[in-house]
Amino acid sequence: MSAPGADCILLGSQPSFIIKLKNNPSNLLQSNSLSIAWLNHLSTVSQLKFTRSQAMAGGAYVVFFKPFAPRETCYSIEQMSTILNLIKQDGSVEYVDPNQILHLTQKKASLPTSHLGSNLESIQWDMNVPGLGGIDALNAWNITQANSNVIVGVLDTGVFANASLDPNLRPGVTFNNNGQWSLGATPSCGVNECNDSSAHGTHTAGTVAASGALAYGHTIFGVAPAAKVLPINIFTKFTSEDDCGVGAAPCLGAYDVDYINAIYWLTGTAFNGLTSAPNVVAINMSFGGNNEVCGAAATVAFKLLQDHNITAIAAAGNNNSDMANFSPANCSDVIAVAATGATKLKAYYSNWGNTVAIAAPGGDLGIDSGIYSTTAAAYAAYQGTSMAAPHIAGVAALLYAVDPTMTPARALQIMQNNVTAFATTADAMRTCAPAGRCGTGIINAATAVSAVTVPNIVWSPNFIITHLSTTSTKIGWSGASWSNQASTSI
Repeated sequence: MSAPGADCILLGSQPSFIIKLKNNPSNLLQSNSLSIAWLNHLSTVSQLKFTRSQAMAGGAYVVFFKPFAPRETCYSIEQMSTILNLIKQDGSVEYVDPNQILHLTQKKASLPTSHLGSNLESIQWDMNVPGLGGIDALNAWNITQANSNVIVGVLDTGVFANASLDPNLRPGVTFNNNGQWSLGATPSCGVNECNDSSAHGTHTAGTVAASGALAYGHTIFGVAPAAKVLPINIFTKFTSEDDCGVGAAPCLGAYDVDYINAIYWLTGTAFNGLTSAPNVVAINMSFGGNNEVCGAAATVAFKLLQDHNITAIAAAGNNNSDMANFSPANCSDVIAVAATGATKLKAYYSNWGNTVAIAAPGGDLGIDSGIYSTTAAAYAAYQGTSMAAPHIAGVAALLYAVDPTMTPARALQIMQNNVTAFATTADAMRTCAPAGRCGTGIINAATAVSAVTVPNIVWSPNFIITHLSTTSTKIGWSGASWSNQASTSI
């Protein structure tokens, strides 16, 4: 058996592929599956034993196979490449991807609440001025704190109750357990279960949009404190160390199929038992998998987000290595985010590479106190690129609040052009040299929001009044148009 680590792909004790067939699309509403004849055909092609399938979004199927050997859960890159090539060569297959188990990109919890001061400057250094390593959220708030029409989807572990976050929560949903879904976004693990990772989603959601309501002794703000968060629990509780891959069981992991299904729901696909998704402006993804190229199913899903004007943000990962094989951050149409500390240096753990778009505060153990945000009826300071990514999601919310016609490409350009320069160091673990290794710089929320050119409504009505009778009059006028961009009639 291949040991979970840098050289294998974790598929778990119920391994599966995401397969789309050219002439046999799945149907979610009918919950159809592949026939025995199709399973036998794919088994012959791949030299595996496919056992069952189920419909997923995008016309694809999750197709399960018998593990190579007892307790086999993690497959070498060479094994996986050979199998995928065999399946891809079959003329009936449009695409095939491993259905990998992904993990959270929280490095670790850092200092306890009692260590922290009592004011925003000492508690939330990440929101402070750039000279202190922050994103200058306070000056951005002089322009906008977002509004209730701006919604950010947080694909994570779900949320616990928190008096600062609750006012900004929309009703959530769950996509987990390898292709299942349900209403509600209650975490799959209890507060003290799963290596203390169950509050991860509450923490990232708070960084996006904690309201600043006084609770638990502090007023904690998200980057966009007047925006709304749509929590989406995509994490499954695993009880076997074979499935966990890293750390001890029980643990939380997310299958590729579950976050892909969530994206399709956000872009209008109907799922039995779920209400239609509200319109979100961005999604935050603080999770990922090693040794995973961006699959065809994910590539199509992220293009769909672009087509719906939804900005996708992902954590770059915590391996202090090139992000090129860390998915979904390596996907096209995704903003990959590296982490920095209060010293404006790369966090020691943060991934890097020329596919990283931008950096944001994530904390750096031993140098600062991490990112302070909401947890289960409390606050805590965590570290990781998990904590960096929601800063960018929050800034995206501010940009969409200023200009509702914002697009993902324009949001990325504005953010990349409005950054604070990295500090320089000879420390190989914390340097962002050469240029571009950690993106264009550390996001500056204030200058980014200030840079948004707000379209003005130009209206010079030409009223025409026509008397039709003594009791009836017809009034006509010319339409309005946007300025500062291509003219759009209203």
